[in-house]
Parts: sequence; structure tokens; C-alpha cells
Amino acid sequence: MNHRYFENLLLSDQPLPNDQKHSLRDHLAVCESCAQLSYALSQVEQEFRAAPQVGPAAGFVERWQSRVESQQSTLQRRQAIAMLAINLAAASALLVWGINLLLPSLGSPVDLVSQFLDGFIDAFTSIKLAFGLSAPLLRNLPNLVPLSWWISLCSSFLGLLIVWANMLKQYVFEQGVLS
Repeated sequence: MNHRYFENLLLSDQPLPNDQKHSLRDHLAVCESCAQLSYALSQVEQEFRAAPQVGPAAGFVERWQSRVESQQSTLQRRQAIAMLAINLAAASALLVWGINLLLPSLGSPVDLVSQFLDGFIDAFTSIKLAFGLSAPLLRNLPNLVPLSWWISLCSSFLGLLIVWANMLKQYVFEQGVLS
């Protein structure tokens, strides 16, 4: 007799079709070992139903949440340190690379100072020229553009500034960048 088949039916968690229920019932009537297994299984199920449900220990949720928060802050700190290290390494590599490119072209300190002063004078002259050319335009601009357009432009700029400030606030404070 194939006891394994009937034992599998007894231990199955799935509901049995009617034909399997009938064959199992007929087999249990004639097979003592399968009948004992069925009785033992029903006793175990009764014990499980009668046993009180055990809940978590007092303070489990708080301990678990604090541990998760601690792990998250540690992970964020490690990620920030890793990103800082990567950025510092990249900046150092770029600095070394730039110095290696510039060293052969650098002359004496007098040449460096004269190049710096020449660049400073060129920048100052360019700024002075830009202001000189734009001053008449800026003086006549209020007469060229109607007041309603100025109000619209200023309102749009203010709206964009408010959107930018809110996005910055949300990113910096609500996502925990600075908290």
C-alpha cells in the first residue's frame, strides 16, 4: 500500500478535491499508521489554536526604529565622506595635471606678475567699455519698454525666485541635507 501518497494528502496545506477526500477517508479507516498520523496532526493543530499569541517585547518598535535611523545616518555620513574623498582626489588630480601643464610655460616671477597685471588691466578696461556702451541704452530703456511690461517682467522674475527658493528649501531642509 502506498502510504506516502496519503501522508502527503494529510500534510497538504491545499484544500483537497472531493475524490481525494473520499479516498483519504477510506484509507484512514483501514490503515492504522495513517490514522495515528491524522490524529496526531489534529492534536498539533488544536495545540497551535489554543496557544496564546506572543507579541513583540515591550519597546521593540522604538528600539527597531532608532536602530534603523542610526544605520541610515551612519550610511549617509559614510556616503558624504566617500563623496568628499572622491571630489578631493579628483580636484587634486586636476591640480597636479594643471600644474604639470603650466610649469613648462611659466617663466620668471617678473613675467608672471606682468601677465597678471596685463590680464587685470584688460579685464578692467573691458568692464569700463561695457558700462560705457550700455549706459545710454540703460538710460533710455525705461522709455522704450512700457510700464506694464516692466511689471510683468518683475513679477515673472519674482515668481521664479519664489519657486527657486521653495525648491531649495525642500531639497536642503526636508530631504535632510542639512539636518
